[in-house]
Amino acid sequence: MKMPELLDNISKTVKDELDDTNMTDVYYTPSEITQDQLSLTESNIKPDRNDMDLLYHCLPDWGLPLSMPHTHEKINVFEIFKLLAPNTNVKVI
Repeated sequence: MKMPELLDNISKTVKDELDDTNMTDVYYTPSEITQDQLSLTESNIKPDRNDMDLLYHCLPDWGLPLSMPHTHEKINVFEIFKLLAPNTNVKVI
């Protein structure tokens, strides 16, 4: 199956997410924000995204394949992903 045919078989929601970024659009400069508005700028991650969306967003940015093996564990309230470089014991955390 060729890529255009494959993409036709993917649901519209998945296509939209693949074509879209995980980050919200930010249209302000620091001089436009007052001290009491700082908490509104804490996160620029879209509310419908999850930890796996962010992981798979970062892998290509870091030059790593999407197929890179990984594990995850919870430490306190944080989900920690460990990427294992193929054929090595090197972990990228």
